[in-house]
Amino acid sequence: MKHFFRIEEDGYFLKMFSLPHLLLLGVFALGVYLLYRNREKLKTEYPVVGKILGLLLLLDQTSFYIWQFASGYFNLRESLPLFHCRIVAWILVIGLLFRYRPAQLMGIFWGFMGSVMALLSVDLYPFQFPHFTNFQFFHLHMMMGWSVAYLLFTKDYKITPGSFKKVVLFTSAYNIALYVFNTLMNRATGVDYNYGFLRHAPEGLIKYLTWVPTLLYPVLIILLFGLGLYLIYLLIKWVERKIA
Repeated sequence: MKHFFRIEEDGYFLKMFSLPHLLLLGVFALGVYLLYRNREKLKTEYPVVGKILGLLLLLDQTSFYIWQFASGYFNLRESLPLFHCRIVAWILVIGLLFRYRPAQLMGIFWGFMGSVMALLSVDLYPFQFPHFTNFQFFHLHMMMGWSVAYLLFTKDYKITPGSFKKVVLFTSAYNIALYVFNTLMNRATGVDYNYGFLRHAPEGLIKYLTWVPTLLYPVLIILLFGLGLYLIYLLIKWVERKIA
């Protein structure tokens, strides 16, 4: 157990699109398919599934921060709840446990983008397998993606252009504020603050983005966020027509 919860960093364990990575992506896709296949039963017979997903997300973030603080691994550079996925995990908890629609709306957009991007790029803490964070990373992002699928397939309301506009405006404002925070902390401490990956790409994607000038990178990411949200909006409208 001491080895499983260790804090001595010793490198990454998973290569992108290796066989274990592909198998994990397959498990994630299977979960989404089963939620879609059983969407009517989830609405009428098993609404408790939403509560279970919310509780699993709550357990995930609680255990993550218990490890951070108890082990002494917590640090201001990368442990604050400022990454989009950490924020949306709590948003989804509120949306799932209390059926709060504004939280569900934001959770669908941010959760969709965060889970898919994280599971594809796999930016793990630098610990060799087996380690607590190896499991926590995939548990968080799978639960997040399945929570989004559950909400998308069972919600009894439609997402309007007006509500989508609010999501885009809030997301853009948050990203700009987060980039400013990263930059100011970097200048003040000399330490690389990269919350939201707004200063540079995660390890798994850096080699694919070497052609992007440093000063243009945050602008590109903020624009890609907006584009990603729009594509998710189109997908949501397609799903709404499909399951109507």
